[in-house]
Amino acid sequence: HVRASMLSIISVSLCFIAPVLRPMREQAAHVRICASPTLFDATEVEDPQLESACSFDHMPLLVALKSGDFLEADHLTRQSLIKLAGDEAVRRGFVYFAEVPELPQEDLATIERLWLAYSDGKFGYSVQSGIFGTKKVGRDFDRFFERIGWKNERGQLLRWLPDKGNEFNYDLDTAPKGHLPLTSTLRGTTLLQGLLDHAAWDRTEFSSEVALAGQELRLGGAHVISMLRARGQRRPVSAAAARRLLSARVDTPSCVAAFGFGPSVPRACHNYFKL
Repeated sequence: HVRASMLSIISVSLCFIAPVLRPMREQAAHVRICASPTLFDATEVEDPQLESACSFDHMPLLVALKSGDFLEADHLTRQSLIKLAGDEAVRRGFVYFAEVPELPQEDLATIERLWLAYSDGKFGYSVQSGIFGTKKVGRDFDRFFERIGWKNERGQLLRWLPDKGNEFNYDLDTAPKGHLPLTSTLRGTTLLQGLLDHAAWDRTEFSSEVALAGQELRLGGAHVISMLRARGQRRPVSAAAARRLLSARVDTPSCVAAFGFGPSVPRACHNYFKL
């Protein structure tokens, strides 16, 4: 039993011995998965860049996140970190805190792009890192756990145990910002702190201002495409073209030039986004 519970690396719960097998995960009685409708449509988001320092396959994570299956995505993220940490981590079934700094930035960046893109910028390690470093949290783990919803109303850490179910929230609409992905603190907070302080989050693309701008462009581009399709445009519009419209932030003629349409549709987009 102890050996089975160790198979859960960077496991989701704060005091959790996570089963690795899918059947056990599906038996969690209290799991809250994306059941409620959301205004965010992940299928309209342009797939982020996938890069890897070791030819790692990130497509399963992309598919899970794009379909809104955040429970499966969280499981895949933990498994990815184990494999990226090397053969020893795979043999033991979890990542040591000392191995975290050596996790390849390219792969962590890809994992982060996927979480950010398909959660509307709500979930991800860089999101958690930003919250952890705010003045209100002050790198205090108790305040951090409260802020991202890893504590219940009684102030106790949420659990994911085989005999007690999964108390975490996998609903994009109702989960607090930074709630996912999950990292086990069963052996202390050193592993979690290593992930939050990883050098990958120092990349410009994960700074708060750049992330917000990127989120605006991704969602805006999707909305523009949907609107143009709704107006019966026969010419296909790429997400890149939609982003050019949004990033231009200039007069209507420039928007017309970016899309190559007559003035009516670009002007409608221009007014819609108040550019």
